[in-house]
Amino acid sequence: MQKIVELPARFSEKLEKDHQLKGVVEITIAQFEPIINGYFEFFEEYTKHDISHVENVLKTVDNLIPNEAFEILSACDIAVIILSSLIHDMGMHITFEGLKTKLGKLREQKINEFDEFNWDQEWDQFFEEARRWSGKKLISIFGSEIAIKQPPEEKNLLTGYDKKLFGEFLRRKHPRLAHEIAIYGFPAVDGSIIPFAIGLDNDIRDIIGLIGRSHGMNIREMFSYLKDKHSDIRQPYNIRVVYLMVLLRIADYLHITSDRAPNEIVQIRNFSSPLSRKEWDLHNTIKNTHMKHEDPETLFIQAKPETSLMFLKLESLLKDIQKELDISWAVLGEIYGRYDELNILLRRVRSNIDEKKDFAKKVTYLPEAITFNSDPNILKLLVGPLYGNNPTYAVRELLQNAVDACRERTYISELRGLTYEAIIEIRIEVDNNGETFLVITDNGIGMSKETLINYFLKAGASFRRSDNWIKKFTDEQGRSRIQRSGRFGIGIFAAFLVGNEMRVVTRNMDSLDEEGYTFSATIDTEQIEVCRERNEVGTSISIKIRQDVLDELRKQVEVESLYHYEDVPLWFNWYKFEQPEIKLQLPETWNYQENRIKTVAKESSKWQTIYPDGYKEVKWSYDFRKDISNKLMCNGIIIPESYSLSQYTFPAFGPSQSNIPLVSVIDYDSRLPLKLNRNGLQDNWLPFEDQLVVCICEDIVSKALTLPDIEVSNLYNFKLSYPAFSNYYYYGNIYLNDLLIFKDGYCLCHSYNIKQTGLNKITKIWSNKVCTDIISTTDSEGLIIAHENVNSIDDFKNKIDVQFIELDRKYRVESMRIVMPKERYSYLFSGTVERLRPPYKRSIEMELEEEKWVSLTYQKPSVSNMYYDNIDKRIDDITLIVEYYITGEYKDPEQKDVSTQVFSELFNKNVIIPFRFVDRVKQYPDLFEKLRLSKVR
Repeated sequence: MQKIVELPARFSEKLEKDHQLKGVVEITIAQFEPIINGYFEFFEEYTKHDISHVENVLKTVDNLIPNEAFEILSACDIAVIILSSLIHDMGMHITFEGLKTKLGKLREQKINEFDEFNWDQEWDQFFEEARRWSGKKLISIFGSEIAIKQPPEEKNLLTGYDKKLFGEFLRRKHPRLAHEIAIYGFPAVDGSIIPFAIGLDNDIRDIIGLIGRSHGMNIREMFSYLKDKHSDIRQPYNIRVVYLMVLLRIADYLHITSDRAPNEIVQIRNFSSPLSRKEWDLHNTIKNTHMKHEDPETLFIQAKPETSLMFLKLESLLKDIQKELDISWAVLGEIYGRYDELNILLRRVRSNIDEKKDFAKKVTYLPEAITFNSDPNILKLLVGPLYGNNPTYAVRELLQNAVDACRERTYISELRGLTYEAIIEIRIEVDNNGETFLVITDNGIGMSKETLINYFLKAGASFRRSDNWIKKFTDEQGRSRIQRSGRFGIGIFAAFLVGNEMRVVTRNMDSLDEEGYTFSATIDTEQIEVCRERNEVGTSISIKIRQDVLDELRKQVEVESLYHYEDVPLWFNWYKFEQPEIKLQLPETWNYQENRIKTVAKESSKWQTIYPDGYKEVKWSYDFRKDISNKLMCNGIIIPESYSLSQYTFPAFGPSQSNIPLVSVIDYDSRLPLKLNRNGLQDNWLPFEDQLVVCICEDIVSKALTLPDIEVSNLYNFKLSYPAFSNYYYYGNIYLNDLLIFKDGYCLCHSYNIKQTGLNKITKIWSNKVCTDIISTTDSEGLIIAHENVNSIDDFKNKIDVQFIELDRKYRVESMRIVMPKERYSYLFSGTVERLRPPYKRSIEMELEEEKWVSLTYQKPSVSNMYYDNIDKRIDDITLIVEYYITGEYKDPEQKDVSTQVFSELFNKNVIIPFRFVDRVKQYPDLFEKLRLSKVR
């Protein structure tokens, strides 16, 4: 049997005074009740908007009207508020056929004073907006991030997504529809129009529609329409229009009790739209409402929100109701204050959640707005490109935070005299459901509620800039007392490169009652449910790993050799210091070796140290190349992109930068100019590069000073072995690691030494045995002896067909003398094949031709001091001898030179290092002290 609307008794009594109006109301209700109680086609998951909602709205309206005000109201007022309540949500009951009619033949229906666009235009604009909805918006409406498409023309082809799209359109436009239905009628299933309130003239129906429309608009926006269309705001046609608007708005707001979302329905429904789920949950939080309060104008709401999201939505709703009450009272005073006693019984709303601190003690969650405090779309656009969508960086960022937390707890523990051993665990865990998680756990300082909400979850907010952190961990000058790597406040969001959801468990070391916090969230989570629970001190972050990421992480573990020379370390191998200790735990099914975390000793004697301004210290070394292929660390964390020293003249580091040292920066105050993604330096240059190169030059000098004692008669391949010397040269003849031999000692191949010795000729012997006896040792100046393969045509070209010698500066080769085996000469200079440049060959003159060797000259060099008589004896051991006569020098203005100043300060003009160690100590006592070299062998 069809339910008949039950009107409030006072309303029925008032209608009895005007039988015509009563008949219109009864007929209209009877006509539209089946529509309202019918199939809610586009809102299958929505809260109840059936005829019982209309009854409750009318009941609330009745309860809002004081007796004095009710006496003033006419039967027409009562008829209008009943019909307005009936129609205010009727637009949401339109069917697919009715909507097609509205968008088709009825598309031009509109109220010109309010509506700019026809219905087809409204749909087109809505659809274009929907195509640009964020992922968060799509999930809230559809339950997933779908691609928005135009719904089909046939009803049987509609999907659930199509219905939700139509539903969102109708939800937005239903206040307008209420107005138009009152005037034009309701578009029925068969395409016909069902007139509304037959028997009332158009002006009254317009008023009814306007009141229905007003519940979705600013009430003051109605005033100009009333004045222009009906010539009166206060009481057109003896209808208290504004008063009725206030009643409907407040009553519609106040129907928020659980009867609109019966619990038994909620339990059996599976909501695909989070928005619908939240609407039902919100109504279910209201357990009771009453006005039995010491303040007779106050409505008290007893609520039990089960989650922080429901708490916040209820809190917002109650604020909106109070705002609506305040506006309503102000409007009633403006319109009726001088004429009638038209007011409402309700002025204030109170609830059991108003005192948030007290309420928070009764629930396990934090009743606060908590979310990733940035637009999730911006975060997605930022995080992926910033880290190259590489999940390895996610581990680095999480590990970096864990290390910082351990350092902070270490500092606090030392101040308090507490024993503490910092430990970080990296685990790949598989749960009972076969799901795999990356878990990074530390026993560091842990997060307080303030840190969690205001910094951890807020993009761009670094805790190290907070007053709390500055007070604890900086000195009187504002300098940090501890190492801390985090600086930009975005690293945690890199975790979503691993998976879509993270779970965080944390407890601050100073928390009372062992209370910590836990939550799970995706990057799109509207409200993060942070719950209090007892935890261990520290933080654990767990992320469900996407399959493609899991495959990559496992591949790096099992096929490590593929990644050995990559700039980016293996995902678990970012942190290189021994403390805090990093423990790695991988599934037994993975093929891996134990102790995969490779570290270096922070205080090892293998490090050299400099102290640039603004930095605690900077260490560098060449001794960890087997363990670390990267060249830069900051506070123990690898910086994948190397720095550059290619701009320096000495040592010549070369473009490949393969021979630069590992640099470990201990940076307490975040001065190292890192890129936002922390993968490299902003300009590729170290801010203290001059100091670093100076220290490297001093170390080269130290090695040169501490060579074993040297016997000139036994010299063979006399070079200084040092990693900084590069093999990259434009002209491969004389190298920076060659040592120049003089009658009293030796020196480095450097322009400063060449200048101080007045050297204008360098003689280099390429041999496979000791061959010093072919040079007059009493007259030798600038001799180099090298064991180097010189076989190919290019090898010889690089030695003899040259115009320059390039050391730290470039020297022009003015002339040359070349001695080589005769068979090699014949191969290079004779025959029909052009193996050397013709112009060069024409410039070469034969100075001496013997049976097994020849002496050639280029540009008429000076007389040689070679013992030609000994060459016959040694020619089988000699590959090549060249005397380079050099002149001038050229320095590239784009290159930096600090080495000359270093050599000048260390050696002054005394650049020839004695062959014997004891003589070096005697000659350079101050230099040995300055370089901290032992004077005893």
